[in-house]
Amino acid sequence: MNTDTYNGYTNKETWLVRLWLDNDEYSQEYVLQGVMDSYRTDVPSATLANYLRNMVETANPETEASLYADLIRCVLHRINFRELADSYINDYANEVLA
Repeated sequence: MNTDTYNGYTNKETWLVRLWLDNDEYSQEYVLQGVMDSYRTDVPSATLANYLRNMVETANPETEASLYADLIRCVLHRINFRELADSYINDYANEVLA
């Protein structure tokens, strides 16, 4: 049994990304654009996962080598971007396409 799950997500890090992306209007619009763009590809979930990963990683303010930069990079590797993509695609399908 995996005891590292959190609020229905793989882990707390994945849940936190979803929480923060959903609580900012600019991020919501950016994610929605990514969802819509991903439907134009053969692999929407993988496309959106890469889009979300790029979105989160390029916003990282810690660019200098430091303890905090290394810690952030470690946490970023724990985020399940494929799970986030599937979640957004499912939500979009339920709200818009239903």
